[in-house]
Amino acid sequence: MLRAVRKQEQDETIVTLSAADPLNLAGIVTPGDKVSALAGNRILYQGGEPLAVLSGKETRFLKPVEDRKQWAVKTRLVRRHPLADPS
Repeated sequence: MLRAVRKQEQDETIVTLSAADPLNLAGIVTPGDKVSALAGNRILYQGGEPLAVLSGKETRFLKPVEDRKQWAVKTRLVRRHPLADPS
């Protein structure tokens, strides 16, 4: 089953999680630093990989994001609906 998933086309689905969620596997399963499991911290995943983190009032991008898409990513992290999808 895992081989089949690896061979599938890349899915660019966007998911935002609280860092306190048990599905916060940033830095554990995925490369990069861990994100503190605090209720106010949020992680935005795109295609199953962490793209950005909201920690306190600071947004940190874990991958390069075009300038015109950064606002949409930040908006998703603060639980508002963006005007444009960051993909």
